[in-house]
Amino acid sequence: MMLANNAGAFFRISLFFIFSVTMSVSSVSGIVNVPFSTDLPYGEYALIEEPMTPEELTDLFLTASGVSPGRMEGYREKIRGLLKESESVEGAEELLHFMHNRLLTRYNTLQTRLDQLLDKGTYNCVSSAVFYMILTRYHGIEVRGIQTRDHAFCIIPGGDRGSDIDVETTSEWGFNPGEKKEFSSSFTNRTGFVYVPPGNYRERRPMGDRDMAGLILQNRIVELQRGNRHPEALPLGADRFVLTGSDQARMDYYDTIQNAAAFYNGKQRYNDAVDILDRAEEGLGELPDFLFDTRSQILYNACAGFLNRNDIEEAQNVLKLRSGSFTDQERELLNQQIRIRDLEIRGKEEFSDNLIQEIRSAADDKVITEARAASLAAFHYSREAEKLTRNKEYRRAYEFLSAVPSWLSRDREYRRILAMVEENWAIDYHNRIVTLYNKQDKAGARRLLEEALLNLPESRILKEDKGRLGF
Repeated sequence: MMLANNAGAFFRISLFFIFSVTMSVSSVSGIVNVPFSTDLPYGEYALIEEPMTPEELTDLFLTASGVSPGRMEGYREKIRGLLKESESVEGAEELLHFMHNRLLTRYNTLQTRLDQLLDKGTYNCVSSAVFYMILTRYHGIEVRGIQTRDHAFCIIPGGDRGSDIDVETTSEWGFNPGEKKEFSSSFTNRTGFVYVPPGNYRERRPMGDRDMAGLILQNRIVELQRGNRHPEALPLGADRFVLTGSDQARMDYYDTIQNAAAFYNGKQRYNDAVDILDRAEEGLGELPDFLFDTRSQILYNACAGFLNRNDIEEAQNVLKLRSGSFTDQERELLNQQIRIRDLEIRGKEEFSDNLIQEIRSAADDKVITEARAASLAAFHYSREAEKLTRNKEYRRAYEFLSAVPSWLSRDREYRRILAMVEENWAIDYHNRIVTLYNKQDKAGARRLLEEALLNLPESRILKEDKGRLGF
């Protein structure tokens, strides 16, 4: 692919979104207040009448290439020298040869920047096209940019003279390439693509001067996205929108917003992620639906993150303070999850009859299932029973568990816990009985066994003791 494409580079949260946009922000370039845009003079470039002068084109394309203001003059001087050198060359075709023979050295699919073309001679379809536009503009030749789905090149408008002339700037034989045998092999060997005649190009889109600079920015954006550097790509997306104001720039800008927010979401930096979307909404007046959905998902993830850390208060704060960012269904689901996690956390604390009632209410409200309610309640009872057992208060533990509400008494987990406490109590009786018996206090052993069987008449251990000791 000769022209980098945004599709496939996006970093989504968990879903890909289909969206429609209804925005109140003007799409006319130069008057859009775009959040995250830099202080580079794209707003000024947006107001310059096209076609621009060679000097204006030079500054625009260098700025779009990422050249800082302090380095601009050096590149201006280099371009002025090349333009001066080209004054002896006549005609658009000869200027194409001049550019390749004098400056271009190696084709690189991703090399979109004008500064790197000037420094190293490396180029792709975009960088070679923008330099050719400067060169021909200097010579007073009308040349325009063209973009297809995955490629960019130039045309010389035919006007009254007839058909437009294609100029494939990636090849020295690219002037009116359909008529040159040399072009086909040169173009294919250099780029890996086969030349497609004009009639077969799909969706040829004329590109103004600003649009061509926008392609440089867009290719830089995609390069950053491929490196997972989405926060760095966001200002470029904003600047491109400021510069061109096109619908495509707008949509790509929204995607850079989402990708940057999703980047922070993936790192669980939820505040940073939401801040991006809040700033976008504040500056734009409203968000397109898919960005609103993105913010909702990130806030949902933030709540879930707090719940995973058992921070109920922070989860409740997110839900309370950002209530308008959630759908009714999301609010209900989060409230349920907060309620469930609160029951789970408190279930590990000191026993509370009020908590058992809240668990019952949660089941009645269909927030949790009957089985889940029984499990939570059984666990809460078991914690208290375990504490009593550790203190060897076996009777109290057994009586405590025996007094559970009727809706819990049939639960399998509860009955397992009760049986375990019962067995521990029986073992304690057994050990004490055996100790008395070994001390030849058979009467004391008998009395203790009778007491034990009175409390635990079904205990297998105690029944075996009765038979073994001959009582």
